[in-house]
Amino acid sequence: MASSGLRIQYRRTGGFAGIEMAADVGADQLPAELAGVATRLLADPESGAPTGSAPPGAADLFDYQLRLTDGDRKHSFEWSDFGVPDAVRPLLSALNQLAKPR
Repeated sequence: MASSGLRIQYRRTGGFAGIEMAADVGADQLPAELAGVATRLLADPESGAPTGSAPPGAADLFDYQLRLTDGDRKHSFEWSDFGVPDAVRPLLSALNQLAKPR
């Protein structure tokens, strides 16, 4: 179960339109399964290591930033579209639904 103190700051930049999207939510605002993804990332940051990179000439891709904070524990992650670990994609999708343009 996710810690009720876990804060998630999300930012998506890039893409064709270049509209930055951002959200700042508590893990308790997400379904338990998705909050669990954030909890596991904070407990094991290596599980969030980028899984790939964009091929040469790729354009209009999104970049993602995720900052997780729970008390003294903090970790930040950055991925491009091609580097997001599969286990993290549902979390980013949910956060994007909660995000607002900046």
